[in-house]
Amino acid sequence: MWTSLIKDFQISNIEDYEQNLLFKLNVQNGYAFFLKAEEKWIFRITQLILKFYYFIAKSANFIKVKAFNKILLGLGNDHLAYHPLGILYLIKNTNVNEYFKFCKAKKLSIHGPGIKAFYISTLLENFIKHLTECRVVEIGAGLGNLTSLLAYKFPVSTYLIIDLPEMLLNSSVILKSLYPDIPIYFIYPGSENKIVIGEKAFYLCVPESVGDIPKNSFDLGINIDSFQEMTKTQVELYIDCLQLVLKDKANFININRRKTLEAEKFDNNPLLYPYFPQNRVLKWEADRFMNQVYNYVNNRIDPWILRVEEINKRESGSS
Repeated sequence: MWTSLIKDFQISNIEDYEQNLLFKLNVQNGYAFFLKAEEKWIFRITQLILKFYYFIAKSANFIKVKAFNKILLGLGNDHLAYHPLGILYLIKNTNVNEYFKFCKAKKLSIHGPGIKAFYISTLLENFIKHLTECRVVEIGAGLGNLTSLLAYKFPVSTYLIIDLPEMLLNSSVILKSLYPDIPIYFIYPGSENKIVIGEKAFYLCVPESVGDIPKNSFDLGINIDSFQEMTKTQVELYIDCLQLVLKDKANFININRRKTLEAEKFDNNPLLYPYFPQNRVLKWEADRFMNQVYNYVNNRIDPWILRVEEINKRESGSS
């Protein structure tokens, strides 16, 4: 299934590529992506240090915010820096033990992107927990942090990811490692693979093949932190795509922040995305987790915007 992408990226040995990518993740991600044997005691010691500095910074205001951030970044990287604030948010607002159980079951480290993915999974819970089978389409899944969590927590059957080829290659390595029994299919121009709705599988689709996605087939659409990196034309393309492939009464969630793309002077503002006006807005607000964790660490005040809507196909003409 990797044949085409391996050829395109001139990868001579997929096993070597997999091992190199997984090793790179463990080196880069602070606590590591996959759990290491010596991590338990290192994790506990580092966690105590982080909690100590966090207590001082928050309760006594002894260390200013920027200095606090530098201390955190000095102990690891930015993923590590998000850890104490992220875990604190999960403890206060979610059943954090579910996240710990997931990490233990999949032998994953506790790290910033994983904490963020678990938080997002708690937002989605109310929209899919009643389903006996859930079909998900995610635009821009990165390494598959959220994908792997949703596949673990919920009765997900068909999971479709739309992303750039190089990102699909990397997420396929992660998903294959975590879920070796679930088949992975690449969807690209000229591919013989077809998206079979209801089959328990991961489908990884390049942008050029979004026209091959079956209409009115998915229960949930997701975009986290990727619309904000796109051009105006790309944002319009994917919002139109989701309106077509999601079912009537399906939900679409996105969390993005405002960015200006210098290349085309495009003010990429999530408040101004070309949403379909007939869809019912369920939630549209500044995201508390992203603001309290990511904004605090990066000393920023402009918010991430969380929006959840219910698709209305009857008035959109896309049924």
